[in-house]
Amino acid sequence: MTQTAPVVTTQTALVTMTQTAPLIRVLITSAIIQEVLLRIAHLNAKEMVLYQRIFG
Repeated sequence: MTQTAPVVTTQTALVTMTQTAPLIRVLITSAIIQEVLLRIAHLNAKEMVLYQRIFG
């Protein structure tokens, strides 16, 4: 029992890793997309202020 237990835990660890890997990828990807969108929005806000100063 004590010899087979580490093998079982390693297998379950591998299974959980392969199951959670796509989820982690999705979370990281969505976090990157959110960061990019926030930066774009911030830049657009700065540009709008500049346009208002120039043309306003």
